Amino acid sequence: MLGKFNSFIEKWMAFVTPVCLLTGVFFPDIAKHGVPYVTYAFAFMTFVGALKSRFRDVADVFKRPLPLILMLLVLHALVPMIACGLGHLLFPGNANYITGMVLEFSVPTAVISLMWVSIYNGNSPLSLSLVVIDTILAPFLIPAALKILVGSSVKMDTMG
Repeated sequence: MLGKFNSFIEKWMAFVTPVCLLTGVFFPDIAKHGVPYVTYAFAFMTFVGALKSRFRDVADVFKRPLPLILMLLVLHALVPMIACGLGHLLFPGNANYITGMVLEFSVPTAVISLMWVSIYNGNSPLSLSLVVIDTILAPFLIPAALKILVGSSVKMDTMG
């Protein structure tokens, strides 16, 4: 039964995702009841996505790291620079919007990307490696992007 449900959801994911988003936007009082379960849902999706990868597959990603390195460069150099440029173009002189745009596009790769990669039979070990490495590097990459692109300093209590 779960296999049939999963096949249905995968087939209609491009429709289900916007419907869920709109439900949350238009009916926040109903949607807020699901908030406590979000962490568990993402943990489950990561676990299921990881089940499709063997340790050897993940190790192979690091034997040929060029795709992983290129993805990190695109995600943490190119995309934040484009966001910063668009911020200056669309909101000239508004440091808060520009900083927000850079911050939004500097965050680590979302776990949800692993779900999409799994649905469309992409490279799950590469996606899993990206999510893990990106999450580990985030405390360094986000402040660096903000410092370089908008001149903001971010202080983090790393020991806490």
